[in-house]
Amino acid sequence: MPVNSEVTAWVSGRTFSLCTFFLLAGSLFAHSFLKNGRRPALALYWLASAAALLSHESGALLTPLVALIAVPSPGKPFQRRLFFLLAAVSGGNALVYLWLRHIAGAAIPAASLRLLWRPFSGTDGDPVAGGCVAGPRRVRRTGRLWCKLHSASPAGLGLLWMLLAFIPFSGIVPLFRGIAERYTYLASAGFAIALVSVIFSAPRQCLGVGLGVLALWAGWGGWRTHSRVSDWSDELTLYSSSLKATPNSHVLAYNLGVKYGEAKDSQRSEEYYRRSLRLYPGYFAAKVNLANLLQKQA
Repeated sequence: MPVNSEVTAWVSGRTFSLCTFFLLAGSLFAHSFLKNGRRPALALYWLASAAALLSHESGALLTPLVALIAVPSPGKPFQRRLFFLLAAVSGGNALVYLWLRHIAGAAIPAASLRLLWRPFSGTDGDPVAGGCVAGPRRVRRTGRLWCKLHSASPAGLGLLWMLLAFIPFSGIVPLFRGIAERYTYLASAGFAIALVSVIFSAPRQCLGVGLGVLALWAGWGGWRTHSRVSDWSDELTLYSSSLKATPNSHVLAYNLGVKYGEAKDSQRSEEYYRRSLRLYPGYFAAKVNLANLLQKQA
């Protein structure tokens, strides 16, 4: 999908694709274990859980994703013992992961646990602008929504997948700052599941049209992803395309001024410094760089 361009363009974003791969593999192994209870499937689930956590902390979502598979539905009993065994395995991996972070010196904010039950409002420095209010009422509402969506259809499962995948970035626990394209990578799998299930649940006479729409959407997504990835080829291209999308960003205008200055294009560098100052007259860095540029020209 086009929103996943950071994952393919940035090396730092590859952790999300690796984590998603191991989460999907772990879900398949969990499904196999819930179906036949064989130990090799459990061992593979343990490996996938550990690899997902070591790839990215979003690997902690494996247990709730497995709950989507294990929760009973009409004609499918709840394998309580097998599910809790899977939860114990992935929970043990999570504890080992936190311990490894601790001995490595990484911060584990204990205050984050309190924010699960204490409302707070966000700012530009918080995980999501506008914040998120968490509490027992929110938990109960989420639980009711979970049950309704799970019993609705496979499309409901896809929507639940999206809900779970957005939890680490929703502001409930302040793990991440700001919003980035790569945070939607795992959630987009739930969107794809929901879309495909809606198409295949349509009447037979509409199936051809639905498949055509799906093919067009997939082709458009591939084209948009390719064009977006090409924007990351160099900083000038990236800042220029980003400024077209957000023309009121004084930071992007300033960054372009810096890059054109490095490219010895004084005229365009001055143009973008002045544009940055028009957008934010108090921007000190733009003032200093513009003054230095004008001094050199004089």
